[in-house]
Amino acid sequence: MLVVAWSLAIAGPGDDAKAANTRGMKLYYAKDYAGAAKQFRAAIAADPKYVLAHYNLASMAALLGDKPTVLAELRWLHDSADPEAHAALAKAPTDPDLESVLDDPEIKKLLGTGDCADTCSRDSGKCVDGCGDARGCVRLCSAAEDDCKVGCKLGMSADARARMAAWIAGPLTGRDNGVARMRAANISRNDDPGTYSLHVNNQFGFTCELAWSGDGTPAKASHCVAGEAGWRAEPAEISLRCSFDKKHKVDHCEGAFHLLTQDNFDQDARFELERTLH
Repeated sequence: MLVVAWSLAIAGPGDDAKAANTRGMKLYYAKDYAGAAKQFRAAIAADPKYVLAHYNLASMAALLGDKPTVLAELRWLHDSADPEAHAALAKAPTDPDLESVLDDPEIKKLLGTGDCADTCSRDSGKCVDGCGDARGCVRLCSAAEDDCKVGCKLGMSADARARMAAWIAGPLTGRDNGVARMRAANISRNDDPGTYSLHVNNQFGFTCELAWSGDGTPAKASHCVAGEAGWRAEPAEISLRCSFDKKHKVDHCEGAFHLLTQDNFDQDARFELERTLH
């Protein structure tokens, strides 16, 4: 779906560009895709570096069956040195507005999703070559290949797969509510290939099934089981919202839930997970 107010695209564009983009969004919601595309072009004319307008125009072009424009706009994002453009591309493989063009070989190449599994295998081979006789190293290379292929199946770009790998590698910190401070957290691979668990290592000791989003961040913590008897978390699926603080280099995810006991204790709570880039 189109993004109305990405934090990664707030700074920079002038008033005329933002106004045109806003008009385009209104027309998009009215399903006037041709009119919306015209306004996104106007936004780009007013500010050629306006990342959000380029992405929105690519989405409109896909809905209109205008593949040359989709390619042109995605290529602009791909070639841009602006990290905001790369963040926009990371969302493209899971954007339903772009679904009609995602199988195109050129677009796969721009999004980093073409021949994805082969890329994972090649990277794993290079990793193993550097291991020598260290069997533990080889196992780590194999696990990284499995993670990479999971990302491929979810349509992740190379940057998104790297972000997912960083979340798995940790270390993670954070807290789960205003009362109980999380001492640590970690993400582990399960015996069932392609599945993962989130472990919240506080006094409740929650372990949850973990699902990933297309941008390489944790998306859902589900069926959380407490290590401390009598405690539980509801709902069964806890949605996690993630953002990246560029200034402090912190990747942050959080999700609200209810902390419950059998004797009707019910408290609003929140998982907050963080990883810091060094």
